[in-house]
Amino acid sequence: MPAKVIVLAINANLPVKNLPEFVEYAKKNPGKLSYSSGGNGSAAHIATEYFKLLTGTDMMHVPYKGSGPAMQDLLGGQVPLSFAGIPNVISQVKAGKLRALAVTTSKRWSELPEVPTVSEAG
Repeated sequence: MPAKVIVLAINANLPVKNLPEFVEYAKKNPGKLSYSSGGNGSAAHIATEYFKLLTGTDMMHVPYKGSGPAMQDLLGGQVPLSFAGIPNVISQVKAGKLRALAVTTSKRWSELPEVPTVSEAG
């Protein structure tokens, strides 16, 4: 496993199925989407800010005191998305509670082979 596999995970109730749909949805709803992270400067925070820069989207950061509380609110729908470490989301993705849109690695991750890389997804 790569040192840090980060996944763009969304709450299953968000009305998008893939990364291009997500970017389009975010652009149509500037400032209305929020994302969770384990805190300011965390991998999730940095990854999402970079994603926003690359895609021209506007989303609000909601920092938590750790990834556990951030995941609880993602699952509960209080925040619709997070770039999160794979250990935090894999069981929830497999259970259908979260939808994985892309991984940040250069190749697909073996435990979620149906999830494209960010590059593949566009």
